[in-house]
Amino acid sequence: MSTSDQVSAPPRFVSRAVPGLCLNMIVRDEAHVVCEALASVAGYIDYWVIVDTGSTDDTIAVIETFFRERGIAGEIHQRPWVDFGVNRSEALKLCNGKCVYAWVIDADDLLVGEFSLSSLTKDAYLLRYGSDFSYWRQQIFRVAADWKYEGVLHEYPRSAKADLSEGRIEGAYHVESRRLGSRSREPDKYRRDAQTLEAALQTDPDNTRYVFYLAQSYRDAGDQSHALAAYTRRTLMGGWDEEVFYSLLQCARCLEALSAPWEQALAAYLRCWQFRPSRAEPLYWLAKHYREQAEYELGALFARRAAVIVLPEQDRLFIATDVYTWRVKDELSICEYFVGRVAESFELYTQLLACADLPEAERERVLLNRSFATPHMQAVASVYPEAIVARLTARRAVASGATDAITLTITTCRRFNLFTQSVNSFLNCCLDLERIGRWICVDDGSNDADRAQMQALYPFFEFIDKDRAQKGHARSMNLILQQVKTPYWLHLEDDWLLFAPERYIGQMLAVLDDDPAIGQVLFNRNYAERLSCQNINGGAVKFTARERLRYRLHEHHEQGTNAYDAHINQLIAGQRSNAWWPHYSLRPSLLRMSAIATVGAYRSESTNFELDFANRYTAAGYRSAFLDAINALHIGRLTWQRGDATLTNAADLNDEPQLE
Repeated sequence: MSTSDQVSAPPRFVSRAVPGLCLNMIVRDEAHVVCEALASVAGYIDYWVIVDTGSTDDTIAVIETFFRERGIAGEIHQRPWVDFGVNRSEALKLCNGKCVYAWVIDADDLLVGEFSLSSLTKDAYLLRYGSDFSYWRQQIFRVAADWKYEGVLHEYPRSAKADLSEGRIEGAYHVESRRLGSRSREPDKYRRDAQTLEAALQTDPDNTRYVFYLAQSYRDAGDQSHALAAYTRRTLMGGWDEEVFYSLLQCARCLEALSAPWEQALAAYLRCWQFRPSRAEPLYWLAKHYREQAEYELGALFARRAAVIVLPEQDRLFIATDVYTWRVKDELSICEYFVGRVAESFELYTQLLACADLPEAERERVLLNRSFATPHMQAVASVYPEAIVARLTARRAVASGATDAITLTITTCRRFNLFTQSVNSFLNCCLDLERIGRWICVDDGSNDADRAQMQALYPFFEFIDKDRAQKGHARSMNLILQQVKTPYWLHLEDDWLLFAPERYIGQMLAVLDDDPAIGQVLFNRNYAERLSCQNINGGAVKFTARERLRYRLHEHHEQGTNAYDAHINQLIAGQRSNAWWPHYSLRPSLLRMSAIATVGAYRSESTNFELDFANRYTAAGYRSAFLDAINALHIGRLTWQRGDATLTNAADLNDEPQLE
């Protein structure tokens, strides 16, 4: 092959290509990985210039085939390897006359997400690299600005133009630098990099970038002592403040790794934060240290200060994004719990669970940690909310609620104590109660004294009293169906205690709006009754299109089917499943009345009227969804306690047959 081969193109494929945007790369032995990088950016470019610096595999053929199949013209050149600065500069110069902008990437880079490049006007553009750990790099260059790269390693671009303009490419994307290229396969890569940089510093001892990446190379090679020395050297050289900050931070990290006296590491972290107080990372590491040492007040002190520092959007070097989005709150919530600020801890955990940036692998741990605060939250939620009751009572006195979209109902049966706990907890924890226009309680057999107390405690309720001829849960539910005239129906039972304050109605309405097949949204995921039900597996995680609110869609399989067997077989030790139960449950939820009306009435003659209704609901094509947490506890007799004669439920109290 000649030193310069041009690949002509057949008719182009449809893409989002930007006229005049050329892909620019240097490659060597990248056949195993380069197609993934090319595929992620091919839709944006209309030309490519790639330089091969001595491949011994099929890299050149792989690249040519890739672009030929997609109809994108370009050229590949072969040049001997010198160093990164020389070879990248050479590759950029080959773009002259071929394009307006050159987009430089590595063979193992991967564009994740999408952005728009339709209005490029500046001399250079930075792209976001990484997600949890992010940084910005100049990668798109106006060719006419006469760019070249400097540096034997960790090269950087420089333009001959005096009045250089620069911008950022924003959007829901990042570039992954995957460290999968041929150079990353070398087992002693970082040690060799350190040697290269040490040699370069012999002739250019004041090169701050060389010193910084020398420290980085020693650290990545596991040589903390030499890394500490190089980072310290870099902090004394001045220059770019972000690089100095990161060097100060790594000095502290190295001291910890070397098991230096804690006073030295502490001083290093504080010196780092003092240098750049807009960055939270040093405070995060301090909070983590004190939490691990069970010094929780100190941990809370540093975490609380870190928590008010916002993500430094304008910084560009090595930002630990996850520290700002969730890690600091995680540390603070643990410390707050152990110093006795339990409600604050619970609220922080609730915020974490609502955070889209919380990794899936961390979610169950966070949910479990939150559960430790539940006894405290139960006690708080059970208190009679006098001010809320007064507000709702006054509201009922001036408005009929006929035009409101939501009716709340609750059934009760001779369980006054459970009823008051349930209502109190809902009033205390549902933070958007004003969206409810009508409150109805169907009372099945309470004595006169209990009824009088219920009416006195909750005067905003309409109480429907049943006689003995109307007894039974199914009949209560049918009475409710006759009463509810609103588009949405929020139904409670008298033995569920809500403990997590949240804007439940807004969230549930968002889920119902997300999918017309969803007719019900339950407060607890996977039909859970207790905190121990966290180990119930199943349900597809979804996010609403508009609010990006997380929820679960119930996963149902008929018992005896291959799908059910496959679901059960994938459970790991300790997990349970509710996949056998259909969509729909009487457990606390918000329902779409048009779906319920389609299914029809509850059949009191059925031995399990709930299951009968659920089967008909499922057969009609409706689905049930869950808020993806456990927010309420079943405080009556639990499903698995039916055989315990010492425990009674509403059916026992009403002398009705049990659901089977």
